[in-house]
Amino acid sequence: MRRRYLDAMALVRKYGKSDIFLTMTCNPNWEEIKRELEGKYKLTCLEQYDSIISTEMPNKCKYPELYKMVIKHMMHGPCGMLKTECPFTKATGKCKNHYPRPFNMATLQGKDSYPVYRRREDGRKEEVRRHELDNRWVVPYNPFLLRYFNCHINVEVCSSIKAVKYLYKYLYKGHDRASVSVNEADGEGNVDEIKMYREARWVTSPEALWRIYGFDLSKNSPPVMQLQLHLPGTHMVTYEEGQDIQEIIDREGAEKSMLTEYFEANKKCPKARAEEERYFLRILLNHVAGATSFEELRTVDGEIMPSFREAAERRGLIEVDNTLDDCLTEAETFQMPSSLRRLFATILVYCEASNDIKSYPLPEIDEEHDSSHGVDREIYEESIIEVDPDHDALATSLNAEQRSAYDEILAAMDSGEGGVFFVDGPKGTGKTFLYKALLATVRGIGNIAVATATSGVAASIMPGGRTAHSRFKKPLTIYDGVSCSFTKQSGIAKLLKEASLIIWDEATMTRRQAVEALDNSMRDILNTPNRPFGGKMVVFGGDFRQVLPVIRKGSRAQIVDASLRKDTDLHRLTKDVFPMLDDNMTDPNYITSRAILSMRNDCVDRINMRMIHHFQGEEMVYHSFDLAEDDPHNYYPPEFLNSLTPNDLPPHVLRLKINCPIILLRNIDPANGLCNGTRLIVRGFQKNAIDAEIVLGQHARKRVFLPRIPLCPSDDEMFPFRFKRKQFPISLSFSMTINKAQGQTIPHAGVYFPEPVFSHGQLYVALSRATARSNIKVLAAPDDTDRKKKKIKARQDKRKPQAEWDVY
Repeated sequence: MRRRYLDAMALVRKYGKSDIFLTMTCNPNWEEIKRELEGKYKLTCLEQYDSIISTEMPNKCKYPELYKMVIKHMMHGPCGMLKTECPFTKATGKCKNHYPRPFNMATLQGKDSYPVYRRREDGRKEEVRRHELDNRWVVPYNPFLLRYFNCHINVEVCSSIKAVKYLYKYLYKGHDRASVSVNEADGEGNVDEIKMYREARWVTSPEALWRIYGFDLSKNSPPVMQLQLHLPGTHMVTYEEGQDIQEIIDREGAEKSMLTEYFEANKKCPKARAEEERYFLRILLNHVAGATSFEELRTVDGEIMPSFREAAERRGLIEVDNTLDDCLTEAETFQMPSSLRRLFATILVYCEASNDIKSYPLPEIDEEHDSSHGVDREIYEESIIEVDPDHDALATSLNAEQRSAYDEILAAMDSGEGGVFFVDGPKGTGKTFLYKALLATVRGIGNIAVATATSGVAASIMPGGRTAHSRFKKPLTIYDGVSCSFTKQSGIAKLLKEASLIIWDEATMTRRQAVEALDNSMRDILNTPNRPFGGKMVVFGGDFRQVLPVIRKGSRAQIVDASLRKDTDLHRLTKDVFPMLDDNMTDPNYITSRAILSMRNDCVDRINMRMIHHFQGEEMVYHSFDLAEDDPHNYYPPEFLNSLTPNDLPPHVLRLKINCPIILLRNIDPANGLCNGTRLIVRGFQKNAIDAEIVLGQHARKRVFLPRIPLCPSDDEMFPFRFKRKQFPISLSFSMTINKAQGQTIPHAGVYFPEPVFSHGQLYVALSRATARSNIKVLAAPDDTDRKKKKIKARQDKRKPQAEWDVY
């Protein structure tokens, strides 16, 4: 009802009050609907599914021949191995041939829009490969086609775009091959995989003839061939069986290979060596605007570089081999040993550094000085968390509602029966205060308490907090029935067994399947399948108002709503949120207590660029190094990759100034405050390292060094290739998206709505970040750029420009 009310108000604002109230429901039997959606050959109902596709064994007496064919060709049953012996189970943890499909009735759509066929429990069973199988093991088939061809012929209904991708995969997957293994190793225990591949490959007569006559098997434009790499004198040669080795060595051309001929071509043809200069010239032209000569393109910091390559390297437009070494060298000049050690550890973990640790005079690992004494790292780290003395007294300061929850949770924990609780409350009502009191009490008596949160910011507020993703090893792909990716023998499993209390804050921000994954895993490791979370004490917390399209009466959002005001100038909004910016740039409390929130990344980027332009000081520009990993033919040029900015990645062009605010985009070291959403201030920068200071939370005033890190989008299917960007994992935080601000407190907030917003949860998050109604400013009108675009579009459509809308 709230959504309909706002829709109606938007219409009334433009067209005036209504005269007639009318509602209607579409009739699916209208002729135009049936004509477009229900074609003669379209599968639109369950009966049509069942008439074409079958996943059941036919009647043995009525259709004996078809029955035999189904049993012979269409039963995908257990692979015949024990689960402990199955190679698929060893490799992936699960073999699909060990798990039957469930009995069910037909439905039009299942998981990922795939159809679910009728698979009834009719009592029919048959012994196949020493296993008794029923309808759950039948592969979908068409009775007519199976009877006609008498072979395995899987038939599916295409109801998802993934079916198109599957067809293309079949067309371009290459030659059919077979891999056969009778004896895996020879008499000496060696496995010759190359020989096995060559002997098992099957080349058909048409392919052999085509190759003999030298016909093209495929065409490639541009005609780029893969360069075969090998060490000196170790290239591959072919010879006849039984041929004398000396004859093979003395044969003309035996010393040549594609790689050696590549070297010769570079010696004879200078143009082959100069092509790289054209490439670097292209890079410079994409980043240096208004150049008047080649010399100007090669000029960097007043010095003319001898080549375009060196100019591109000096500008930081291409990655060089010694980037990580330079990063450590630059950070050394700041003379902060602890931060330098943490930077070195970050480089080893995240920056894909080469294994050259032996090049440095570092001592060998001495197990005698290991303070964990053989205890699993996860348990050791939790057990050494020191309770803040100030937190011991928190329990005495709880209000009535907090005290009620505190007492009930501890009573359930002391009973040993476990339990599941949810702490519900808007932002600022004291949920974190309650968590800290619980953690201090449990840890104070020597027990283990695991503190997690969905967002990194919320996790950093709690002592010893970690993100739920890193602590519970949640799988990246979430679906019904999934479990966390730790094993029963892992340190995480042992930690959860030992824990007396588990807290998961901001649980409302995660998907239902993520919580169920933890539930499934804990039932498994604790061997209590019938008790929620294995019988452990689990406390969830969050605010459903942030994600549901409902704003309850009495919430802070409605209080703030009364202070909304009209402001048609983005420049005015920035002035209101950041007053007297020039006089307060060095004050970290001023900078980090203010931000402008908006819905889209392009609006956020525009505001950040506006703010950094007005921010005083010397500017440093960092360009990312972008790569399409599975693009051997260079279909995606660098300038195209540079134009991409997925939601959770930093921009290609990152502009920074001393004392400007930034926000971390990755969980680097949550235990030390470096998690996704941490806000920092830039204190210094070099070409390959950034010196920053954490300004909020329990790790405030801690100095850290940040290197460039290879980053990939969290959504693997966002692009048709695997995109990787190497850039500092930060972005400016004068402005941020509303989703990124979720879980953060911003005392002085501005909200920029260039277009109407009817996502109530998002609106609630935006308006509830500030600490007082007088500290939030709302701009709810298009800027000049948006107005011009709308007017141009209106003229093209031969319509009058739409009236500008005001705040609601």
